Amino acid sequence: TVATRSPFVSPSPTVGRISSGALGESMHLPNPVAFSRGFGRYDSSPAQHQAEDAASFLRGISQDRGKAKGEQWICAACSVAPADLLHTERFPKAIGSIHRCGSCVLPCQWLAFDIDEGMTPQAFEKLCDFLRAAQTQGLVYTTASHTADKPRCRIVLMLDRPLARAERMRASAAMRERCNHALREAHHDPITWDESCDRPEQPLYLPLHGCESWLLEGTPLSADA
Repeated sequence: TVATRSPFVSPSPTVGRISSGALGESMHLPNPVAFSRGFGRYDSSPAQHQAEDAASFLRGISQDRGKAKGEQWICAACSVAPADLLHTERFPKAIGSIHRCGSCVLPCQWLAFDIDEGMTPQAFEKLCDFLRAAQTQGLVYTTASHTADKPRCRIVLMLDRPLARAERMRASAAMRERCNHALREAHHDPITWDESCDRPEQPLYLPLHGCESWLLEGTPLSADA
């Protein structure tokens, strides 16, 4: 069962906005956003939560701040592991509990991206310009490894409907290519992405205290584009 209360209760940091217009109007999705919230790299049975809407979900990400790398993270919502062949043979202890795996992951209404190879400051600025010009709805935040000379960030972008695992992976890969195309057009090197984030069950670590974050106040990406 998916809980109805968001776990995002940390003190709110200062959050920038890459847009103009009213936050409440531009960031509203009619449907709740389901997600898992885990802690630590070995958490395979994360808590299940449901944000009221996209605005609550994105604000929550920007506010749920850790003190050290490798602490809290989110991924797509997950279901209870059945006593099927996969779990009987590989994950017998997970049977009957929420399990984070490709078999148990549920449809997901957001894309996640991790850029930890370092970009030039100019490429980072161009990436943010592209996301703003594309009128996307989401959040960009810097990682623990981020520096002014070598920016590193994570990105969450909303979809207009939840996608099953294979569809979500295709949508993620397509969006990565759109970003790289925009960078190549502007004479920047393409980004080296962490492609594991295409998988909805892959943890996306949340920002640390002191990291910067920017809301993208556009509209959800079309899942059918």
